[in-house]
Amino acid sequence: MNSTIINISSYIVLFILLVSLILLFKIMWLSNLTKSKFMFNFIMVFLLLISSVNAQTNKDVLKQIAVNNKEIKVFREYSNSLNISSKTNLFPVNPVVEYSYLSGSDLTSGNKQEFIISQSFDFPSIYFQKSDIAGLQNKSNEFQLKIFKLKILVTTQNYLNDYIYWKTRIDELTKRMTLAENIYKTLQIRFEKGDIGILELNKSKSLLNLAVSKLNMAKIELNSILSELVNLNGGKPININFNEYQIYYITADFDSLFTELRKSDYNIQSFETEKELYEKKLGLAKSGWLPEFGIGYRQDNENDIKYNGLRLQMSIPVFENTNQVPKAESELNYIDVKIQSYISKFYIEKKRLHGKAIELENTVKMQKEILQNNQLELNLKSYELGHISLTQFYYDNMIFYEIIDSVTDTEREYQKVISELMIEILAKEL
Repeated sequence: MNSTIINISSYIVLFILLVSLILLFKIMWLSNLTKSKFMFNFIMVFLLLISSVNAQTNKDVLKQIAVNNKEIKVFREYSNSLNISSKTNLFPVNPVVEYSYLSGSDLTSGNKQEFIISQSFDFPSIYFQKSDIAGLQNKSNEFQLKIFKLKILVTTQNYLNDYIYWKTRIDELTKRMTLAENIYKTLQIRFEKGDIGILELNKSKSLLNLAVSKLNMAKIELNSILSELVNLNGGKPININFNEYQIYYITADFDSLFTELRKSDYNIQSFETEKELYEKKLGLAKSGWLPEFGIGYRQDNENDIKYNGLRLQMSIPVFENTNQVPKAESELNYIDVKIQSYISKFYIEKKRLHGKAIELENTVKMQKEILQNNQLELNLKSYELGHISLTQFYYDNMIFYEIIDSVTDTEREYQKVISELMIEILAKEL
């Protein structure tokens, strides 16, 4: 199986919609509709299907937040300022113009004037090295922006998973509240007829209040998550019209998966760029032992005698470049060790997440098999037929509710692990 995470839900939906469109076309054709009615119905169905295909997805929300998030915008401007800053000091220093006027101590000596214009510059190859360093620094800044953006998207994905979790919880808790409400109304009628006592009625009322309370708390949590998503979206309203997790497949072959994760990881790419940067800086430090030059023009006027000519300079690199090469070598060794350390931690963490994802996936499948026996319907029928008491009915339902809650919690944890495991590959699509 391909190690790339595959989102097949959109393809399945598209296939089903196309098949449905063909079947509807055939049904309407065979139903002997008039031409105008047939065309109208066909167009309406077609538009409905197209709108379903264009429904918002998890990826759409992530793209929207990547564009609107204010923190990303701030960091992008900061990155741009760093890019501009790295392009400074790439050219020779400014030319120098000097003028001197010296008056003599007596009438015979006269006055002296001196005019000098000069330009200093490094050894020519140094400017090419500085330009390469600036380019690598800009590339490193771009990776830092991508890393920061990725952190925002990880946070967003976690909130989206939480949103779906609480929407699922609300749907389930609504069913439980409706059941508790119906039972309470039924028992209230039986109580008025004298068939049951006040204790049994109060028990059903308490359970109804508990169901309502849990439902309200779930709605509060959902609203809180929506507020966080609006904040991540730069304060702009965000509309989420999907209620299910995306379907992802991950390969059991971790080594092939890790190869792709490593290629996609922005941190590793950033470190590799930094290594190139430090290699260039080492080369620049070694070039620091090359001499600097200066060239200029000088003119002297003294006692009506003019002197003018060429002015040449050359600095001897004796003191200024001391310890620059050992410093650059140490920085290069540092980044080598940093890369090795990060890759080791990255491998261990991804392997842990991969193993956890496989275990959670198997756990969810096993738990969902238990839910296929419609135990809640059987409990309700047994209670209505008088085979079990109200207390036993609540107790049996409570056990089944715990299984449902466990499945929901496990699915939430599975999606969180998948996001952490595959975020590097998912980010490439945004």
